Amino acid sequence: MNRRVTLLFLGTALISLMLLVGIALTRATERNVYFTDHFRLNRTLPDSLVVVADTITLQAGSRITGNAALIAGEAVRIDGVIEGDLSIISPTLNIAAEAQIQGDLSYLGEQLELQGKVRGDLVAISEQLILQETTQIAGVIRACPADVLDKSGNFADQIAACQQANPDLSLLAPALAVQRGAHLLALGEVPAIFRWGPAGLALTLVGSVSFIGLAILAVSFFPRRFAHMQDTLLYRQRRALMAGLLTLGLTLGLSGLVTLLVGIIPPVGLLAGFGLGLSLLVLSLIGWMVLALRLGEGLTYQFQQRYLPPAVEIGLGGLVLAVVWHVLLFVPFGLPLGLLIGLLSGSLGLGAVVLTGLGGRSVRSTYFVQG
Repeated sequence: MNRRVTLLFLGTALISLMLLVGIALTRATERNVYFTDHFRLNRTLPDSLVVVADTITLQAGSRITGNAALIAGEAVRIDGVIEGDLSIISPTLNIAAEAQIQGDLSYLGEQLELQGKVRGDLVAISEQLILQETTQIAGVIRACPADVLDKSGNFADQIAACQQANPDLSLLAPALAVQRGAHLLALGEVPAIFRWGPAGLALTLVGSVSFIGLAILAVSFFPRRFAHMQDTLLYRQRRALMAGLLTLGLTLGLSGLVTLLVGIIPPVGLLAGFGLGLSLLVLSLIGWMVLALRLGEGLTYQFQQRYLPPAVEIGLGGLVLAVVWHVLLFVPFGLPLGLLIGLLSGSLGLGAVVLTGLGGRSVRSTYFVQG
């Protein structure tokens, strides 16, 4: 009954969170925080602006009296006036000749073409930076592009070397994380090992060894709790999978609220995002340890017809998981496949952690028999 109540609670919490996200999005629009496909601004906005969209256009005649943070999946075009700082993450950014940024301009993407005026500093991390003849930059230029095209010929001495660039894009940390995730998925086009190189392989090896060592220590200190979580994978697999997926869905919804907080109250949003990410990381790590213990126990009993100490079993299971992961790195599209398998199996382990309250209770049914 306790497990059913847990699943019911998670399901109710997920539905409630979806409603809260809908309400939050409505409220966010009132605070000039927008999540849409295509965003256009053609009026004066007497406050700061945060936009996440595919394309973003600030048309001629538009004005933002505060700061602006724009995150686009395709392109951003600026024709208006921003009286504060402007921070942008987008593949391409075009700032027209009549555009004005009265504060600092920070850009992360592929190509920045600047024709207008920037009264503050320019920070650009991109593949190409194009400075047109009409470009005016009053502050310092900190740029780290692969190709700089200065058509005006006025900024050669102002552009700092790549090592001297000191960009501050901390307020856009959630968007950076999404970009890194998309880049990892792109690695699946060819065997990931050929793109990661020796350093990436060494990093995964060190991570695997660290995981195995940590798992052995954990099961040695908390054998009873791990036994309870392992029982869930033996007797309640379907319920554990459902609980894990619901927990991930709940976390995804909370991440949406955290993103809104980052746009509305940046310090609180970043702190909440750190706490949420750390909690999910710890719970998921314990779930993978439970999976390693169950896998190791199954293998030892299959070949030895007897059970070994939990520390040996979890070490063997962790080693098998590490080998499978590294094999996937050599297979085309192995990384997306590994992420999909990891999502399902990781949800199973995460569900075992949630259903047992970190191993504090057993899922086995107990009966009282009077004799």
